[in-house]
Amino acid sequence: LMFVVGLSPAMKDSPVEAQSAGKSGHWVGAWSASLLAAHEGGLSQEGFENQTVRMIVHPNATGSMVRIRFSNVFGTQPLTFEKVTVADTKTEAEVIPGTVQNVTFSGNEEVTIPAGEELFSDPVEFEVKDGKDLTVSVYLANESGPATWHPISSQTTYISEQGDFTDNINGSAFN
Repeated sequence: LMFVVGLSPAMKDSPVEAQSAGKSGHWVGAWSASLLAAHEGGLSQEGFENQTVRMIVHPNATGSMVRIRFSNVFGTQPLTFEKVTVADTKTEAEVIPGTVQNVTFSGNEEVTIPAGEELFSDPVEFEVKDGKDLTVSVYLANESGPATWHPISSQTTYISEQGDFTDNINGSAFN
């Protein structure tokens, strides 16, 4: 489930062709973590099923658009996200009302990442300020298998009770 947040004041020379015409600029990496294979036991090995994973990231750049790179590079099976959102973080798993935006992949909400691969989301118009936390929520309806992850992250990740809580504002569904 590892991801990297990229920001752009516009969209030129991006790794995946942008969907918007008439804008110029470039993408810059704003946050990332090293990718590792799942441990022999524990949550990374067990994976997720019918749960929402809510990840808090701390970007180190300012921009008006966001693209997210998701990785299944150490996965043992295809990984399907039924829905992904990005929002401004309020506190802990709570997000600021009115900021939740859907993230798409070639115009679709649902995406499958083959084992051993990575992919970028479509650009999302979203104002990001250097040092202001973002919340990325990913819903996995089906069993994910062992997760690509970063065990020593200094960012917080929340795991929901059963269900899709990508649009949840108050964070009450997350541990």
